[in-house]
Amino acid sequence: MSRPYGELSHYFGYGSNLFVQRMVERIPSAKPVATALVSGYRLRFEKSGQDGSSKANMHYTGMADHTIRGAIYSIRMSEKPILDVIEGDAYKTHNLMVTTDAGDQMRVFAYIARQSVIGSTLRPFSWYRALVLEGARSHGFPDGYCDSIAAIEVVEDHDRDRDVLNRYGVL
Repeated sequence: MSRPYGELSHYFGYGSNLFVQRMVERIPSAKPVATALVSGYRLRFEKSGQDGSSKANMHYTGMADHTIRGAIYSIRMSEKPILDVIEGDAYKTHNLMVTTDAGDQMRVFAYIARQSVIGSTLRPFSWYRALVLEGARSHGFPDGYCDSIAAIEVVEDHDRDRDVLNRYGVL
C-alpha cells in the first residue's frame, strides 16, 4: 500500500542525524517526536564514506542485550527522496519496530549500510563524531552510551572547508 505524497512517516536517526539542527537543515519538515532504542543492533562507525572516513551504522548482532539508541523524527514522505540522496546508495532503507523511551512501540524506517561498504579500517572525522555525540547528549541519552561514542577513535579532516562547514559550533 503506497502512502500519499504529503503523508508523514517516522525516521530513526542514530548517527549524525541525531543532531537536530543538521536534520532540519537537510529535511525542513523534520520534527523530533521521541527517542527510542532497538534491540539486536550496535552503533558502529564501520561504513566507508566517500570522503575517506567512516560513518555510523546500525550493526546487526541479533543479541537482545545489544541496543542502539536513536531519535525518531516525523518527516513528510515528499521529502524522503531528499534523505535517500543524502544517505546515498551505500545505505539501504529498512523498516523497524522500535521501543520509545516512554515504552511505546513505533514503526520507523532507518538506513543501514550495505554489506559491501562495511569492514573499513577507516576512522570517523572528529567533526562527524562530534555531531553524533552532541546529538546523543542533546536527546538525553545515558552517560554510558555517550561515553562509548566519545571513546571512538577519530582522525582529523584535512579538508578544512568541509571540517568548518560540518562542525556547527558543537565543539
